[in-house]
Amino acid sequence: MHDLVIENALVFDGTGRPPRHVDISIDHDRVTDVGPDLGLSRERIDAEGLALAPGIIDSHTHFDAQITWDPMVTPSPEHGVTTVLIGNCGFTIAPCKPEHRDVTMRNLVRVEGMSLKAMQQGIDWEFETFADYLELLERRGVGPNVGAFVGHSSIRTYVMGEDAPLRAATATEIEAMRRLVEDAIDAGAVGFATSTSPSHNGADGNPMPSRLADENELRTLVGVLGNKNKGTFMLTKGASTPVPWLETLAADTGRAVVVAALLHNSTDPDTVFQDLDGIEAARSRGNQMWGQVSCCPLSTEFSLRAPYPFEGIAAWKPAMQADSDESYKALLADVSFRNSIRAELTRPAVVRLFNNEWEKLSVIETVLEKNRNIENCTLAELAREHHTDPLDFLLDLVLEENLDTTFLSVLLNSDEDAVTRLLTHSCSSIALSDAGA
Repeated sequence: MHDLVIENALVFDGTGRPPRHVDISIDHDRVTDVGPDLGLSRERIDAEGLALAPGIIDSHTHFDAQITWDPMVTPSPEHGVTTVLIGNCGFTIAPCKPEHRDVTMRNLVRVEGMSLKAMQQGIDWEFETFADYLELLERRGVGPNVGAFVGHSSIRTYVMGEDAPLRAATATEIEAMRRLVEDAIDAGAVGFATSTSPSHNGADGNPMPSRLADENELRTLVGVLGNKNKGTFMLTKGASTPVPWLETLAADTGRAVVVAALLHNSTDPDTVFQDLDGIEAARSRGNQMWGQVSCCPLSTEFSLRAPYPFEGIAAWKPAMQADSDESYKALLADVSFRNSIRAELTRPAVVRLFNNEWEKLSVIETVLEKNRNIENCTLAELAREHHTDPLDFLLDLVLEENLDTTFLSVLLNSDEDAVTRLLTHSCSSIALSDAGA
């Protein structure tokens, strides 16, 4: 006799095959059978007219901070998520020394758009090591199942302090990092995560610390997974870590490599498919690799107080380093600064979020009443109407509105046919919700 039978539901079993009306038996909190006429049970639920599916595994989230004050990681469970993986891209909050808490939070403000005030008020800092962090989550309890990557940027900051985003590590520092990764895997980390993406910048406009790692550092830290024969290597890749090189890590360690963020760029439409085909070829050679893709456009609302779409532009870096609103505004008004941005945007880039597509950048909320009529207009439209350059129009507008104009930028994954190809590729995994960011 079963503990529970759910009858007459339309079952989506997660395999990709068409849904079907069948019964489900559950014993001791486990699904034990799927089919018709499953026999007697202590409890029965008639699910006629309802759909039944496995819980969603959200494999790319940034709940590392939020989960310390919101163990239910709201609102993901309300959308059917029963498992979350945190620590993606290597942007974790553990390990973390007390003196590094401020820069850790400011990094997350810049790179993931998190609220500094929320983190300052909400993070429970009753931990220093990664083992401490996992113990805190275990002790306090969590709603969904949680798997946590140990993050490269946090490891680097723990060992190198203020030098972490500025230089390569010494052999002694790499060895210290290796031991920390080893300790984290022993404590229960599901793997090691990093980022080499040039769009990932942290506090004061510096690169996120992991971007300063050289090949020896990366191979040493990922090598821990091979030595332990456990864990997954996850990274958000840049040009310095192409798929063929990542395959060598998979081959050397015997561990799975998950590659993000494979999104379609209309100005460079073939690269993402070449990456997925490279992953497919690696798998044909027996190396475990997956590509993380998304079913959604990558879009973001922003103001020029935190202009994430522009921060991958090298010429924008002086603006990120401005030490006051006054110096920032002076730079935005400077003709030579504007010309340097324009010049860079005309050159092709391997990875850049904003690619001169002004027709995909819109004004969505203005501060001044007199500017209400331009809301929901693209910068391309506004520039044509006012016989000016779109960058000049944008910067003049934000200076007039004290940096508080709100924009919407559709950055990647806006071609539905291309996204369909990504979703149906044999080596893709739907991910990249970035929940918690």
